[in-house]
Amino acid sequence: MREYESPKFDFQELKLFERVADTCWGTASIWLDTNGDSIISNIDIQLATGGGCKGKESAGNINNAIGEFNDIANAYNNNKDLSAVARYNPALAEYLQDNPGVSLKPITATATSNWANTQQSSGGGIIIDKS
Repeated sequence: MREYESPKFDFQELKLFERVADTCWGTASIWLDTNGDSIISNIDIQLATGGGCKGKESAGNINNAIGEFNDIANAYNNNKDLSAVARYNPALAEYLQDNPGVSLKPITATATSNWANTQQSSGGGIIIDKS
């Protein structure tokens, strides 16, 4: 007859490894390039990215701002009505009044939740200031 042996447990230390995102939203300035000149000026619009590592929220904020600008741009290009532009951005309306031959180019860039602005390049109507 065998004698009963209680089970043996070996314990191994487990460590919790946490990783913080390498790049986070809100560490650089993002601008809508309203006149398409690739230079930040008083008529361009700085966007709030939500700060921290809120990629989905930041992308949503940026895409909402792009949609609003594109609606204004299309309305201006179709009617040349400065009143809607003036409510949106008075400096941009003044620029358009001083430059009557200029049309507003819709912004084609689309932000996604993994589009961390410190690694993204400017383009498509977006200016990213990495400094």
